[in-house]
Amino acid sequence: MRELIELKELAISTKEKLIKIFRTQKREDKNITLYAIFQIAPNKKETLNLLIKSLDDNNCRIRETACHCLGVLGPKAATSIAKLERLAKNDKYRSVRVLAKEALRRIKEY
Repeated sequence: MRELIELKELAISTKEKLIKIFRTQKREDKNITLYAIFQIAPNKKETLNLLIKSLDDNNCRIRETACHCLGVLGPKAATSIAKLERLAKNDKYRSVRVLAKEALRRIKEY
């Protein structure tokens, strides 16, 4: 049991460090950091808020990653529907539009 508590504390610490890196990181590979945060703490409100905020990022790779992660969350990401609908209709990148539509499908499916 002690090992599980230590592992949880390590994951929380790692997530906090990754969020700090994400906020200060230059554009290249920022989407990988966002995905790592999602993998470590997918059910945290802070992660959901970061994903939703990332839908407005200028970098299409970050928007793609956010769309994918929100789709994986499914109905838990219902607060992102309005932004995803906007991206699905208006994003200049086809890949973002496709991933936004897929995320919407998965969120509304359940």
